[in-house]
Amino acid sequence: MSITVNGEIAPFTPEQTIAELLDDRGVGADAPVAVQRNGAFVAPGAFAETVLADGDVVEYLFFLGGGRP
Repeated sequence: MSITVNGEIAPFTPEQTIAELLDDRGVGADAPVAVQRNGAFVAPGAFAETVLADGDVVEYLFFLGGGRP
């Protein structure tokens, strides 16, 4: 069983949630991150409840601040 994460095929464990996937990839629970699963955004409050399925496509990215003072 596999999923696609940020364009790369990746294994996952049955019943794995988005929160667990992010944790496995070193993304802390309080990180400013946006996640899409199969083209739909997942609310941060749902990361721990959203279970991944074989063939899912997951994209995540971090918000970065910047600009001129």
